[in-house]
Amino acid sequence: ITFLELNLLEGSGWHSFADAKKLIGFAYHLGIARGLTALASRLDVLMLMALLSPTVGPLETADYAVASKVVSIYPLFAGSFSTVISPKLSVITDRKQLKSFMMKVSFGTLGLIGTIVIMIFLADPFMSLLFTKAAVAPFQLLLVSMIFFVASIPVVSLVIYYLKKPKV
Repeated sequence: ITFLELNLLEGSGWHSFADAKKLIGFAYHLGIARGLTALASRLDVLMLMALLSPTVGPLETADYAVASKVVSIYPLFAGSFSTVISPKLSVITDRKQLKSFMMKVSFGTLGLIGTIVIMIFLADPFMSLLFTKAAVAPFQLLLVSMIFFVASIPVVSLVIYYLKKPKV
């Protein structure tokens, strides 16, 4: 809104307050979801620490936290992949072109899922060598949960950018 008042968006296609209102109306749900995701990524470790016994809790929490931080690369990959496909997906109007593009997106998503499956099998040597043997089980479980998260990329992108329904 400040940009509109200072005319900093001249020549960028923004000519009215209505354009800014339309953008905010489209994106605020996505912003809220991103904020809640950031909060949840910290909250799980704090809750785990509070719920476990004081003698063993810090060690188990550390094992989970290490596994969680290593697995957190997949939401970053998923977000980056969605960012790359969103401009193309938002301008497609032909169903045949949409089907072709969604097949490509699905293959890319399967590639990401393939790396997750490989990491599940390599979790023991990977985590044992770099961190600790106790972090292997949480790492594998978190990787399994990432399969479902990453698998949602095509559907979520289709709904948000092609159907233009971010509130769903």
